Amino acid sequence: MTTVTLLHPGAMGAEVGAQAHRAGTRVLHVPTGRGSASVERARKAGLEAAESLGSALAVSDLVLSICPPHAAEDVAREVLEHAFTGVYVEANAISPDRALRIDAVCRERGVVMVDGSIIGAPPGPDSAPRLYLSGDQEAVGRVAAVFEGTAVLARPLDAGVGAASALKMAFASFQKSARVLGPVRRTMPQTRGLARTSAFTRHRPFPAT
Repeated sequence: MTTVTLLHPGAMGAEVGAQAHRAGTRVLHVPTGRGSASVERARKAGLEAAESLGSALAVSDLVLSICPPHAAEDVAREVLEHAFTGVYVEANAISPDRALRIDAVCRERGVVMVDGSIIGAPPGPDSAPRLYLSGDQEAVGRVAAVFEGTAVLARPLDAGVGAASALKMAFASFQKSARVLGPVRRTMPQTRGLARTSAFTRHRPFPAT
């Protein structure tokens, strides 16, 4: 059985961990220092509480980092302070440059990093997010296997570290543009109508009464 340490069981992380658990993976989390809401989410997701980060990492094949993006590098450093030699999955919405920095630190410690990006809402009955993965292809395959047959659709990319993060950034930029242009597009028919009316009244004024 593959064992994964999930850092941390937030709204997305807990549901992703639940999918892996239901597929037969042992998923650990570390309740120490976490809030009651996180602990309760982990319990509902079927995750197994570990006594400490060190004890979890000692028996884990993979680490799955799903945390607030600003904390991604701190979380990685915390993991690398322990004797972990498995695969570190950096699945946060960070820039390719930050992904490469984390990868460099992982390499120094003999850890293989997989660059991941989650696109979509947390997995559930009506949601199946895509988990894009890039980096060492053997490691990518191991991560993808954890989610086989689940509502997390693992999508390996034939590219190195940074590619999955770049894809996430591109998608985020597209979403922002769509949100800005959506209202504009909806008003265009009205705008075109006003333009036609203005042109008509300029060239064919109404008769005087």
